[in-house]
Amino acid sequence: MRFNNVTLCLVGVVLVFNACETSTQPAVQQTVQVPSDDAATLDDLPNCTGGREGDIERVASERTFYICSDGKWGPLQITKETGDNPKREDGYGAASSNGTQDDDNTPTSSVTVVPSSSGMDIPALPSGDESSSSASVIPSSASEVVITPYPSVRVTTVSAIDCSNAMYCPQDCMHTSETTRCGKVYTGLDDGTGTQGYLWSYTDSDNGGTSSFYWPSGMAFGSFEVPSRDNLGYLKGTAQFGSGFEYPFVRLGFHIAGEKKSADITTWGGMCLVYSATQDFYLIVRFNGDNEATGFDLIQAKIPLKKDKSLVNVTWDDFIQEGWGTAVDKGEAIAKADRIEIGFKGSAGTTNDFSIYAIGKYGTCDW
Repeated sequence: MRFNNVTLCLVGVVLVFNACETSTQPAVQQTVQVPSDDAATLDDLPNCTGGREGDIERVASERTFYICSDGKWGPLQITKETGDNPKREDGYGAASSNGTQDDDNTPTSSVTVVPSSSGMDIPALPSGDESSSSASVIPSSASEVVITPYPSVRVTTVSAIDCSNAMYCPQDCMHTSETTRCGKVYTGLDDGTGTQGYLWSYTDSDNGGTSSFYWPSGMAFGSFEVPSRDNLGYLKGTAQFGSGFEYPFVRLGFHIAGEKKSADITTWGGMCLVYSATQDFYLIVRFNGDNEATGFDLIQAKIPLKKDKSLVNVTWDDFIQEGWGTAVDKGEAIAKADRIEIGFKGSAGTTNDFSIYAIGKYGTCDW
């Protein structure tokens, strides 16, 4: 395995456990070896044994560094600092300066990274719209960057659901020609153009990538929603991640009020999904000009993989920017949102099999 040397200034690298208190320790600068060969997924990380204590690995599917500590792999919050006094700058949902611990007992640590004289091996910030789905990519021009961990969200396995109050409930629309609510994500905010709510997709092909969606029976774009709904009662597909672009991705999306109109969706309180997926994916709140405003660090919530049909409710507090781009006012962004996207990303050669049973405002996907 090839390694890159990275100089680390460890400022209070601590793990917080229940009923434990920690204190910040003096800064200690050291050089560690970070493997340049990524682990494809979290499952591909080696066992976190005593001999690997303090080892750092990068997970390609997450675009995130993980540290081995006390027998567990936990994500790093990384601050790139060029000055003599490193400090953190919390973004939405950022951990405290002493770190956090998620509900699944996965430790989270913070590390201040000081570039060595030869410079850090930091991936270039992607260009184009697709880069919003890349996580933990640090722009080389930034003086201080904190990679904000995603909040843990509660996911419940479900069987039968009542999604009649959701914005998208394909099980209630099987074999119907009714178009007011069926065949789209019905927000009730149409601007009169008839373009609100219809699902569309795009991929990394404009950036030389070869990622794609696969729909049952090879259903092509433009016809995937109705056949899947009528035959299955839910939307089913596979995100296939190909080569040719460094950050493979595919996305589904819909306009909230129409192609040329924004809407204030603050009162939604967040969003809900009933879904299954073999990899994590993301719900993304978009607004006009957000690529430029955020430096492609978009506002999104991370939805964990669940192979069984599951319900998740995410509040607006669960939507964050990862911290490597330009921070924007999240409340203002939600008040002028124009589309919602479901983003899938992964390493070339991998897939994400997913099903969408319901999409709605917070708390409406299962009554």
